[in-house]
Amino acid sequence: MSKTAYKPSWEWLGFEEPPFEQLEGSHAFVETAAVNLVRAKVANAIKNRAIEVILGDRGAGKSTIIRQVIQEEKNDNPRVLVIAFSPTNSMTFTMKEVTDTILSTAEDNGITITRKQWNKGRVRRALRQLQRDDLYPDGILLLFDNCHDFHPHILRSIRQLIETDLTDSDMRQHVCGVLFVGWRRLGGRIEGLEDVHARATIHELPPLSPEEIKLFIRHRIRAALGGKKALTDVISDEAIEYIAKRKKDGDGIDLRFPIEVLRVLKLAADNAVNAGDTRIDIGHVYMADESTMFMRSLWEKHGKPSTRAIEKHIQDTTGQKVSASEVSRYINDPSHGTAAKTALVASAIRVLGEKSLVSQDETAKQERA
Repeated sequence: MSKTAYKPSWEWLGFEEPPFEQLEGSHAFVETAAVNLVRAKVANAIKNRAIEVILGDRGAGKSTIIRQVIQEEKNDNPRVLVIAFSPTNSMTFTMKEVTDTILSTAEDNGITITRKQWNKGRVRRALRQLQRDDLYPDGILLLFDNCHDFHPHILRSIRQLIETDLTDSDMRQHVCGVLFVGWRRLGGRIEGLEDVHARATIHELPPLSPEEIKLFIRHRIRAALGGKKALTDVISDEAIEYIAKRKKDGDGIDLRFPIEVLRVLKLAADNAVNAGDTRIDIGHVYMADESTMFMRSLWEKHGKPSTRAIEKHIQDTTGQKVSASEVSRYINDPSHGTAAKTALVASAIRVLGEKSLVSQDETAKQERA
């Protein structure tokens, strides 16, 4: 007997691409207050050589919006240069990466660079030369994404790097604009550096409004359908309205940011497919909310068993294989897995947690004896 090939829920529902991921490209882009804020700050940083800071929680859409806005800027004005940095580990990021990238960019544009010994003056000259009339006269932006864990020395060095060497410090001008993007703690780091904070303006991405959430869902689903189906064929208006009214869950997590909207849509789609339904209704969204809160409550009640222990428990009790990496993804974000596999992981957490509590009690008794 042949097995039915696995298909993710978005394929079962008739989508041409997954609407529950952070899709790239203008076709999946929605105009919101957050987008308008980023667009204005990017423009100001370039035009006025300002230092702008964009803050937002994980999943607020910072990087997605930044990439789209930067692409728009490049398309609209090829006389603007954006030099982007997106370190995988911002704690180990160094100034050498900044200076090497700037000097390499200058060389790529035909500027002769003497690399005997780099210094701030040499890098500033390279930035000025890049703004010649035949290159990028309308400005340069240094973009630092995911920089929430930059060492204070790095933040201060970047500020010093772009300042001209004028005697009167009050008359100093920047040779280019800078945009720092990161989590909220980046704001605290910058505020703790008086010289950087004095020259930077800090902005926090706002959450989506109810109307923006509805627009976001409808636009994302229509884009993913590719014209194959009508919107109401795959999700009910009641489900969209319910998602748009959500604000915060019991743990205080803001549900109005893109990642949380996409998370509940993914889980609701899994629930619909598992129930044999062909569209997402409000009941599927209710279940999605409950499963997310249930997983989080398990952590609080039973602690955190290792992913290897969970993997082994599922294998031993059900014969099903769920890798440790899959377990980790399902735990941190239930929307990564099907409802059935998420339930297996949740059950394993409960059982292993209870065993751990029993073991702790027995150990305590032995110590008392």
